[in-house]
Parts: sequence; C-alpha cells; structure tokens
Amino acid sequence: MATTLTLRHERVDDIPVIIGLANQRQLGLNNGQLTVGWLAYILSQGDHRQSTVREWANSLPHTLERLLGQPLREVEFSDDRLSGILRRLSDEEAWEAIEEDLWAATMVVYELELTGIRLDSTTSYGYHQVTEEGVMPFGPSKDHRLYAGDCKMAALPTRAELVAHGDSDLVPLPRTGETAAQFESWVSAIVDSTQEATLVWDRGQLLGAGYEFERALSATVDGQPVHWTERVQVVRSRALAQRQEATLERQLRAAEAELQALTPAPGRGKRQIREEATLQAAIAQVLARHEVGGLSMASPVCSGMRWPWPPGGTGWAGGLRSPMPPPTGCRCLRPWCTIGGAGRWNGTFISSKTSRWA
Repeated sequence: MATTLTLRHERVDDIPVIIGLANQRQLGLNNGQLTVGWLAYILSQGDHRQSTVREWANSLPHTLERLLGQPLREVEFSDDRLSGILRRLSDEEAWEAIEEDLWAATMVVYELELTGIRLDSTTSYGYHQVTEEGVMPFGPSKDHRLYAGDCKMAALPTRAELVAHGDSDLVPLPRTGETAAQFESWVSAIVDSTQEATLVWDRGQLLGAGYEFERALSATVDGQPVHWTERVQVVRSRALAQRQEATLERQLRAAEAELQALTPAPGRGKRQIREEATLQAAIAQVLARHEVGGLSMASPVCSGMRWPWPPGGTGWAGGLRSPMPPPTGCRCLRPWCTIGGAGRWNGTFISSKTSRWA
C-alpha cells in the first residue's frame, strides 16, 4: 500500500536565529516561576510579607533551582521583582470575580428558626419606664456573678470577699486546716451509713455518688463581719476511686517484693538480719518508701520447720542454730519469720482505706 507524503513549505528566514538568541539571553526566572516560588514561601512559612522572601529563597538555592528548572540568581526574589508581579496581577475586576467565586464555594449559609436575640452587653444603668417589649427590659444582672476556680480560690478570705459583693463561688475545698479534719467526718457519714448518698448518672453511666449539706460561715471583710450559708457537696468519683485502687495495688506489690528480699533463704552470699529491731526498722522504711506505711501486715505464715533453741540445743536440718528465740508460735529454721509471700496484707485495713476515697 502506497503512503502519501504531504509536505508544507514555509519561509522562516532568520526567525529561528532571533528566537534562539533571545532564549539564550533570558536571565533569571520568568513571572510564572517567580509567582510559584512566592506562593511556596507564603504557604510554607505562613508569612505574606515580600521583604523576607529574598532571604528565604537564597537559603534554599539548590532546592528552588531543582524545582523551578532555572538557575537562581541572588536578586531573583528581590522587592523590585516581586513588586512587578503585584503590578501585573493588580486587576481589580479580575480579583473581585475571583473573590466572588471563592465566597460562593466556601461559605455555607443555614436558615435557622429565629426565636430571639440576646446581647451580652456591659453593665449599664438607666432611668426609664420598663415595658414588656421595650429596648431595656430587666434581665440577668452581671453585677452579681458566679466565680469558679481551683483550690487556691477556696481561701476563706477570698470567698468572704465574693460574698460581701453579692457574688457566688464554686471551688474545690483543699484538704488543709479545718477542712482536713472535717473531711474525715463527712466521709464517715457515708461509710458508717448514717448519711444516704445520691448516685450520679450520665446517659446510663455511673459517675459516682455523694450528698450535699449546708453550713454557716463567717469572716471579716474591710473590718465588717460577713455571714453566709455555704453549700458543701461531698462526691466520690468512681473513675478516681478505681485509679487510686490500681495505684495502691501497684504500691503493695512493689513493697511486697522488697519485703521478701529482706529475709532471703539461707545460702552463700545471703545476708540475714538477726536482730528484730533492725528488721522492723527495715520493714518500716520499705513501707514508707512505697507510701503504704499505714497498712499493717497480718501475722506471717511460718515455714512449719523446727527452730532449734536455745543455742547448742538439739535440733535437725543440718544442725542450724538460731541466735535468738523464735517469735511466738514460730517454728522456722530461718533467723526470722518469712515476710511478704507468706505474709498477707491486712485486708480489713485496706477495705477501710479504699472505702474512704472520695
């Protein structure tokens, strides 16, 4: 099958030479490359100022040359060149059209049912007749406010100052001073079943329990006595109690491991504590270090082996002899009773402690 070759002749003269020389003499980036580089600076640095673009571009010469495909001169992103870009882009009609399109594409308007408008204005005074639909009706006063804060705000002088100015406060009471002593009786009221607690629920989830009571307080503000009735809420958070129980369990396990190490099995390199006072002091240090000093241990369980006493007396198990009399009811061969694994923490004391967490 024959192929038809179509030829078209045009007279080019010196046009390729002129354009080629012009391309070779082009210096620096064109307007499009300058714009792309400037946009990269604005978006990456979060800065729209043009005075800092030059320094930024000169700190990344290899990166920008590679991405823009053109050698980067030191003056490329100068104020003069960037100002020229702005002049070419300063077409108000074009920008208004762009803004209009952007607004329509990014703004969402919802039609909501209007039931009323409330303005949170500053406190003001007026002398006028109040009407039901008037411009200045009576409303919630901002002269008397509710202040909420942390335990530092719970200082009695601070609360008295608020009361003296007709304000209210909502703060957690610190467990210091008189509050620390009174707090035990507040918790005991629930633990001893003399106070009924109210369960606090949130969408079917139990958050905790507690109760509320009132007490009379008084203080002096600017030399004047101030008296008021305060509402106190005693609340036991279920989540907080669970975290405290888990923390106590970790402390007990760590203390138990150290207590076991105090009385290792007899053997080479195993140093034994042979004085009861020394052992008790070491036990106290372990309990204090793990913050379980208030938790006593139940009587340890003996190994059930015979304790040869007095020294030189008859016995068995390799003729071991104890340098001190055994504890009451103990028949161990070791210098003292086994601690930790054989012993048990005082469960009654632990239950009493955990039940008072509020």
